[in-house]
Amino acid sequence: TIEQYRAADAAYRARLKKALPAVLVARARAACSDPLLLEQLVGLKRVLRSRSRAVSLRFVMQHFRNIVVGLCPCVLATPVAVAQRFAWDAVFDLAIFDEASQLDTAHAIGVLERSRQVIVAGDPQQLPPTSFFERQRFAESEGIIALDSLLLIGGESLLDDCLAVGLARVNLRWHYRSRHESLISFSNRRFYDGRLRTFPSP
Repeated sequence: TIEQYRAADAAYRARLKKALPAVLVARARAACSDPLLLEQLVGLKRVLRSRSRAVSLRFVMQHFRNIVVGLCPCVLATPVAVAQRFAWDAVFDLAIFDEASQLDTAHAIGVLERSRQVIVAGDPQQLPPTSFFERQRFAESEGIIALDSLLLIGGESLLDDCLAVGLARVNLRWHYRSRHESLISFSNRRFYDGRLRTFPSP
């Protein structure tokens, strides 16, 4: 039942809260046993204590990458943040793009180049990326020409390009976001050919 699922989910989250700190502490102890990592750890502590405004996240990741990744192996960031805050030679074991139907491929190129493996998640039924809320202008020899009339036109997304080149595809059929099944039933019939498996309303 739904109540059993909620209880199991809450119990699992409670166990994670106790297990994750122990894992991080074990990694910190392992780092202290490695002379090179210990040197980085001491340097990182010194930088954090200094509270200098001149020290950026890019500087930290460039000079103390091994110890930071050892303690925090997962990073949540936009492609733009990755370009701004990570050194050019930073490599990711796995990059996950969520809502890839809303992301221009050009913005994702940098992360794709740095990643050994990639998971691209998105819904091709959603609208393509748009720059509607941005104001873009470019200069020509005769002056500045506004492109506002072109901003309504959506471009190809990262998801579209991945589908076009034939990358392996897996359809996720469970839908769990709607408070009531009637909110998704129309879209399920008209756009997803009834393939979505929706949870019953409580």
